[in-house]
Amino acid sequence: MTKSRREYAAPFFGLLLALWVCGISPAVADSRGFALPIRTADAPNAPIVEHVELYGASHALVIGIDDYRAGWPRLSNAVKDAKLVAAALKERGFEVTLKTDLSAAEMETAFKEFFVLKGQDPNARLFVWYAGHGHTENGEGYLVPSDAPRPDGATAPFRLKAMSLRRFGDFARLAESKHAFAVFDSCFAGTVFDSARALPPSAVTRATTLPVRQFLTSGDAGQTVSDDGMFRELFLRALAGQERADANEDGFVTATEIGLYMSTRITNLTRSRQTPRYGKLRDKDWDRGDFVFRMAGAAAEREDPDTVIWRLVDRTGERSGYEAYLRQFPRGRYADAARQKLSALARTARRTDGERLRELEAERRLLEAERQRLAEEAAQAKRELAAQRERLAALRAERERAARELAASRPSAPPPEAAAPWHPAGPVAFRGLPVGTEVNYGSWAFRVEESDGLESVIRTRANDFKGFYGAIAILGEKVYSRWGSTAESSGAEQPKIILDTAARRKIDGYWPVTIGKRLEFEAVEESYGGSWLGSLKDTWRFGVVAERAERLRIGGRGYNAIVFSTTASSERGRAYEQEHWYDADSGLILKLIRKWSGKALTTRTAGGIPCRRAPTRCRVRCNATKSCTMSSRPGMPSARAEVSFPQCAQQKTAPWRRGFGASERCFSSLGGP
Repeated sequence: MTKSRREYAAPFFGLLLALWVCGISPAVADSRGFALPIRTADAPNAPIVEHVELYGASHALVIGIDDYRAGWPRLSNAVKDAKLVAAALKERGFEVTLKTDLSAAEMETAFKEFFVLKGQDPNARLFVWYAGHGHTENGEGYLVPSDAPRPDGATAPFRLKAMSLRRFGDFARLAESKHAFAVFDSCFAGTVFDSARALPPSAVTRATTLPVRQFLTSGDAGQTVSDDGMFRELFLRALAGQERADANEDGFVTATEIGLYMSTRITNLTRSRQTPRYGKLRDKDWDRGDFVFRMAGAAAEREDPDTVIWRLVDRTGERSGYEAYLRQFPRGRYADAARQKLSALARTARRTDGERLRELEAERRLLEAERQRLAEEAAQAKRELAAQRERLAALRAERERAARELAASRPSAPPPEAAAPWHPAGPVAFRGLPVGTEVNYGSWAFRVEESDGLESVIRTRANDFKGFYGAIAILGEKVYSRWGSTAESSGAEQPKIILDTAARRKIDGYWPVTIGKRLEFEAVEESYGGSWLGSLKDTWRFGVVAERAERLRIGGRGYNAIVFSTTASSERGRAYEQEHWYDADSGLILKLIRKWSGKALTTRTAGGIPCRRAPTRCRVRCNATKSCTMSSRPGMPSARAEVSFPQCAQQKTAPWRRGFGASERCFSSLGGP
């Protein structure tokens, strides 16, 4: 037969009593709180009226800053002291959060999270240790984070980064925990707390358990606090019971007792060069109680079996426990309280089903009202959204109407100016292009950059550089991409059009030119793209004729031009036809039109990805990598040029190699389809 829970109660509590008699105390560790004996008066021999379970949890935030980066002297032992304090607190059952070398933003976050999140438990105690620089400015104390500048001259940058004690006090008020104690191993004036010099109470009374926010600093404003670990060492020795910090020798040390001990001890050791200050927050709601540590190694008052068993029974709050307590201690100190607890539990058990149903019905009505409220809010939000959409549609229609009216009000573009015949009086001589000459003809604009005899180099608006020899042979192009103020080039080695001596002589002899005069010559196109692209070589045959003479009007100005018609074909099957207009008076090429035909030129990279070479973009037949990789021209700075892959599902950029760009662009001086 299974025994009831009640049948087990008496043996269980009898076992607890046996354990207590044998010296195995069932009291919980510091981390779960401890029983604090409350006396009837502030006297060490006053009778204990009750034991209070003071803390349900213990949390500590420990901060040490050595690495100051904005002008403050670097410290040597702040981080070390913080780690030693953290270790000692963990041994005492604290849940410790250790932070080092915090910036202003990190310090703000650390304090806020600690007091808000850890401090949401009213039964927890909160402890803060800060080791680092402190400063006083206009009577206000500040904690100095690692990135705060020194307040030399203008103090605003310092106050923007540093955390004032007033701000720290605001964080401490956010916590719901009754007791909080902050120790600052630094010096400053404390405007946020009252400085205390009175003796601590002779005994722990109920006033000790009231809410409080307490502070202790290792020095006063204007003092230099030693960075030798002395303050930390004395503090930990006080907690360990190795110093006479427990003034009333009751086995417990309060924050007031620690403050008095540290102030007296360090003032004497430093001969008043360093005078710690301690006190409570200047707030009528947070200056009544006292933070309590249980002394390590101290013989706390032995508790009687009645109190030990009652504390465990009352913590569980179960009927069987109270009944077992009364059987064990029928005339015990807490017998009346146990009977009252049993009566309250009996009243709860006698609640009728009707009462419960009424409560459930009330809860249902509340939920129904909340559901209706949420439904109304959702409907209102939907109506507001629809109204916003209507307003946006109206604004869009108004904008489109205004755009149409603006377009209708603009004058139409003038028709292009037609060319008129022109009859030169005789042969037209070649004229060299003066460096710096600029031409703007519609979308085709350029500037003369170099000029040497029959050879000229121009730069277009798109930063394409074109070379001309005798205004006939196009020597190639260079493509630049400008990012900011840096001019860079990208892609394969620039193909070169090589004119041999015979070709140059033919072009030289072509001038002066007359209408109908013909010219034929050959040129070789070469490029080398390294191990990725390989080499290219192609031979071109050009046929040029001075087709006609025209008079063009550009921007209201007339130009006498010779129109050269060129047919070009290569051994690899590429071909194009071209017309360009040559100004007989200035030597400028005013206009150029080229139409491609023939085969497309295909080259392959080392990865086997074919890339059609075109002046403006690279079209690829994508493999798994969906990429096209080419090298930069030797001797030229590397860069990136945007490129579209219309046949690829996506673009993938290869890594940089030998300093060359990985965003690709295929180049050809003659181009290709």
